[in-house]
Amino acid sequence: MCFAATEILRRLAPLGSDWPRLRPHIPFPVPLSFTRTSRSDAETAVIGHALGRLLRAGDVILLDGPLGAGKTTLIRSIAAAMNLDTHAVASPTFVMMHEYPSPPESNSPALIHVDAYRLSGAEELDSLGWDTVTAQVQKPAAALIIEWAERLAGKNLPTPDPARLRIDHVDPTTRELDFTLPDSWKSRPGIAELTARRATKCPITGLRVEPDSPTYPFANAKAKLADLNRWFTESYEVSRDATDADFDEREP
Repeated sequence: MCFAATEILRRLAPLGSDWPRLRPHIPFPVPLSFTRTSRSDAETAVIGHALGRLLRAGDVILLDGPLGAGKTTLIRSIAAAMNLDTHAVASPTFVMMHEYPSPPESNSPALIHVDAYRLSGAEELDSLGWDTVTAQVQKPAAALIIEWAERLAGKNLPTPDPARLRIDHVDPTTRELDFTLPDSWKSRPGIAELTARRATKCPITGLRVEPDSPTYPFANAKAKLADLNRWFTESYEVSRDATDADFDEREP
């Protein structure tokens, strides 16, 4: 052993025979990242329901993806899983910020949905009551979903550890949903239902549908067609009438 090492050990000897003491192992938080593939709006809704059942007051989800990817379908199903009124959940080109209050005697938090698609800059959120939103989430009394979150670069979020979700087109009916969830979500009941396909109940027939079913989440092809007809005939309410400006696409 070299002289320098010997001298260091000699000087440390008075500290006790149990030196060196190792610090307790503290696991470093590791986000949970995974991808789900959805082959229909109904399957996107199943994923949204699983996500909605996980949400707690104080949670923030940053949601991104191109127009028409299915973000509104996802948010509507999240709200439904939280027992919130989904009739006013519409394409956020109509509304920049909307709150869906928790029903009386419900354990579910309120849901605040912010759309950043038409924001000219992150500072525009201040005029929409961003301070109030931040206070509600930090209280915590509400969960927050920010759509087109990439447009809010540099804006302070209510939490330093948001969940992130991006939806992308694969083909006309298939979507990929890329999740990055906070480490703390790993222990939440129901996380397995979100990370992978699980047996579910057909939304039309109520029958059990296995994860490997070719018509998932429908029991059969007839149920799938019935659901398609429901999407074509169902109407959704918006908070105000649409204007021509709502349909003008803004360059990213």
